Amino acid sequence: MFETKDISLYGDNYTLKKFPTIEGLKIRKEFYSMLQSGEAVPPVEFQVKVICAGSTVNSIQIDQKKFETHFRGKYDAIDELFTEILDFNFGIKAEAEGNESNATAE
Repeated sequence: MFETKDISLYGDNYTLKKFPTIEGLKIRKEFYSMLQSGEAVPPVEFQVKVICAGSTVNSIQIDQKKFETHFRGKYDAIDELFTEILDFNFGIKAEAEGNESNATAE
């Protein structure tokens, strides 16, 4: 069975999931490249990819359509969930927190 972690943010229940191995390697490489290049805000597409691959909301898989409807106006939830997923998968919460407050500024 895959490791999961349940969290609650802003009244919704999220289950964090470990990324599939190959997808996780790609996401980690992309994230570390962003950090090394000094990119302060991860691109929107990257945030969507991480959240869709790494979580469910109220036991429902998040795809792009669900992302659009569920997170409408919930930008703080996006930032916190994004950071929690990275920490759960890679243990890099401290590094991500520097980008968290501006994660949806684009």
